[in-house]
Amino acid sequence: MLLYITLSFLLTFFLFLEIFLVKKRCTYWLYIFSFFLFCLSFLRWRVGTDWDSYYEIYLHPELYANMETGFMMINSIGKNYFESYTVTLFIQGILLFTFQTAAIKRLSPFPMTTLMLLWGSNFCGIFFVRQSVSTAILLFSIVMIRDRRLLAFLVLVFLAGLIHRSAFAFLPAYWIYQFHFSNRRAVLAIVCGILIGSIIDFSDYFSSIGSFLGGMYEAKIEGYMSRGADMSFNAGQTAAQLYMRSMLGRLLLLLLFVLFIKKKHKITIGGYAQPIYLRCRFITGFQ
Repeated sequence: MLLYITLSFLLTFFLFLEIFLVKKRCTYWLYIFSFFLFCLSFLRWRVGTDWDSYYEIYLHPELYANMETGFMMINSIGKNYFESYTVTLFIQGILLFTFQTAAIKRLSPFPMTTLMLLWGSNFCGIFFVRQSVSTAILLFSIVMIRDRRLLAFLVLVFLAGLIHRSAFAFLPAYWIYQFHFSNRRAVLAIVCGILIGSIIDFSDYFSSIGSFLGGMYEAKIEGYMSRGADMSFNAGQTAAQLYMRSMLGRLLLLLLFVLFIKKKHKITIGGYAQPIYLRCRFITGFQ
């Protein structure tokens, strides 16, 4: 606990240093903190979101054939070649912090401030699950959207989708980028996204799609949904607690977005990439 409190104070210090004192990008410290956080992400044991569930997948991969191919390949490397779950975490950590750090460097005018916001929302991903890794790759894909590199964007989304299928929902972002959204419409879209995600149970819709397709597709969708239900609440939290945590995270980002509008700050992340990134976070959710 002392370590996390110390990191919070240090990140807060560099936030003020970057914005109010030095008034320039602290890229050097971004690399140092990211490397330290990366080490924390894999040098841990029985700590983190859904640890028991993911360790069970590592021990018995044959029972989870419906999981994403890329994620299972990473598990296979750690188990079959190194016989170490730490290696599995190491590989996932490399992916997460490589893409996350590169995206912050390329997109954020204040890297340490961005890192502090990520620390406040999800501890910068050190207790990652597969969705965290997928989201980090999607974050870097915003660079390709900004530079209008369609092929590179599609490759990154495909890579993210191999780790978590929800990444494919980010595909429209490439074309959404070129449209202008007023602040009012952006806030309205985010609020609607929160309400829709809170009210609607999408599992029924996926089940209906599976029934329509039939055969192998129905079996795969049903298997994936049942696995997800079994693995959702093994982090020592009830369903209600996880729901409230998710809602608070979304409301935090909404509040920050509204405050930036109210204060009329000119800080943006690569043109229209900031609202797209917010939509990305609302699509994939907080862990």
